Amino acid sequence: MKMLQISSSPHIREDVRSSELMRDVVIAMLPTAIYGSLQWGFHAFFVVVLTTLAAVLTELVYQKAMKLPVTINDWSAAVTGMILALN
Repeated sequence: MKMLQISSSPHIREDVRSSELMRDVVIAMLPTAIYGSLQWGFHAFFVVVLTTLAAVLTELVYQKAMKLPVTINDWSAAVTGMILALN
């Protein structure tokens, strides 16, 4: 009988970068944003776009002001903006 192997999580691993995962999350939220725009009109679309842009620009300005490496290419700010808009 094979012995049970005990290890720490994650138990399933895949070679996916966090930027790819965040991009996939944005793509997964697009149908919800599109449906909301169709259901409630241009205002809902405007809120999603404005909130997402504000989150990305806020991260960019903060990182420039603090002299940190700019990481807006990892899509995390876009995910944050879309979650705030769709909440």
